[in-house]
Amino acid sequence: MAAAPTPIRKEALYAEAPATAAVSDKVHNLIQMMSEKLDSVWRYDKYIEDCRDDTECRRLFQRMKGDDVEHIGLLRDEIERLCSEGSFR
Repeated sequence: MAAAPTPIRKEALYAEAPATAAVSDKVHNLIQMMSEKLDSVWRYDKYIEDCRDDTECRRLFQRMKGDDVEHIGLLRDEIERLCSEGSFR
């Protein structure tokens, strides 16, 4: 019977990440969330159309779309702040 593989510690797995990563985790997270929110806003129009005969469902998706549009603005502002400080790395 083969021995179970030794689990790799997170610290070891990411030990070289700072030297090889294109951007910091913080910047990656901001970009990732911006991308997800932009995709969601695009999809909401389809969901809203699918609810055309259900006012409550349509309102729910319209509200969620509005929330994500607001979140996109917050993310954009934070990215702009980091860029203007020269810390978007």
